[in-house]
Amino acid sequence: MHSKFLNLALIFAFSLSFNVYAENNVDELQELAMQGDAKAQSELGAKYKFGDGVAKDSQEAYKWLKKAAEQGYAEAQSLLGSMYESGDGVAKDSKEAYKWLKKAADQGYKDAQVMLDNLKETGANFKDSDTYNALKDKASQGFNNAKDLALSFYKENKDSIKENYDETLLLLKKVANKGDAKAQYNLGNMYLQGTILKQDYKEALNWFNKAAEQNNADAQYSLATMYENGFGVRQDLKVAKEFYGKACDNGLQQGCELYKKLNEKGI
Repeated sequence: MHSKFLNLALIFAFSLSFNVYAENNVDELQELAMQGDAKAQSELGAKYKFGDGVAKDSQEAYKWLKKAAEQGYAEAQSLLGSMYESGDGVAKDSKEAYKWLKKAADQGYKDAQVMLDNLKETGANFKDSDTYNALKDKASQGFNNAKDLALSFYKENKDSIKENYDETLLLLKKVANKGDAKAQYNLGNMYLQGTILKQDYKEALNWFNKAAEQNNADAQYSLATMYENGFGVRQDLKVAKEFYGKACDNGLQQGCELYKKLNEKGI
């Protein structure tokens, strides 16, 4: 993928599986980061990238994520790769994006692997693509299960979508409204990341909850990170642990690992 679609989450998501120092404020986090703590550097960079507790600052985000990434911290490598791909805070560079995403993926970081797969895609004209036509067919015929079509949506270049962009987004929403968990998760990630749609934590929670109720592990994991970090909700580590556990039960290893970490803290 060659666009602002590269998340975090997808994202996100988007990407947003930050293993944070939740108890530290920004000043304390900054002090730890300046001492060379890779985890703190990564979390501080993420805060600047998404405007969480600080003014959004892509250059500061890049600075701290680069420091953490160079120390081998997978989450920072993944976010740094997404910044290079989208040109956020740094000159757009697909080679650098691939390099950092691969480093994170090689450590087993799931979100980076998803983005790396997207990056490998070459963009044909979207209006003639199988993804667009299949998604349109699914939506128009009322199918409830769009399977991987929503994920494929992210593999296209925004520049290639052109006049079809708005229509395709509407189709994706239509599929999500029909109950497809993959589409619901991806819409949640889009609202969470704020790169395609305007960032809206309430909408992100809405779509993640719908997908999580259908045992979508990625949505359950994303809900866990939102509750752990207080993104759009009151921070609640017990709820976060519950959702990490559900994601684990549905086969997401990162959910198992973070469930274990919260459990070891006595949560």
